[in-house]
Amino acid sequence: MKVKRTETGFLAVLDVGDEIISSLKRIAVSERIGLASIEGIGAVREAVLGYLDPDQKQYLKRQSGSESMELLSLLGNMARLEGEPVVHCHVVLSDREMRTFGGHLFEATASVTVEIFMRVFEGAASRQFDPATGANRLTI
Repeated sequence: MKVKRTETGFLAVLDVGDEIISSLKRIAVSERIGLASIEGIGAVREAVLGYLDPDQKQYLKRQSGSESMELLSLLGNMARLEGEPVVHCHVVLSDREMRTFGGHLFEATASVTVEIFMRVFEGAASRQFDPATGANRLTI
């Protein structure tokens, strides 16, 4: 992974084999980021996506295989949960037949590259577990 400071935050370019969420957390720790927005594109494999079932109050997860998929859109934010950085991203992926899949991103590994812009804001925001929804919701 290569990271470059920009006027409003950082550009991260992930190499083959870099995992997205853990890479973003490493940046948050090293740069002491408490609040940021995230957007990116690229290509990934072994993605774990989720859908938060509001009735069961838990994520239903599905993992893609080792075939490379286009990362058409990665959108999210970064905040803190119990003092630790937490990355909350949603993605849209496309397979070789150009079928799309989307959901909450738990993990994905760069298969070609992933290019991510992080816009960093002053201050911090926190997440707190909400038992009514089963989600770690932003508290501001």
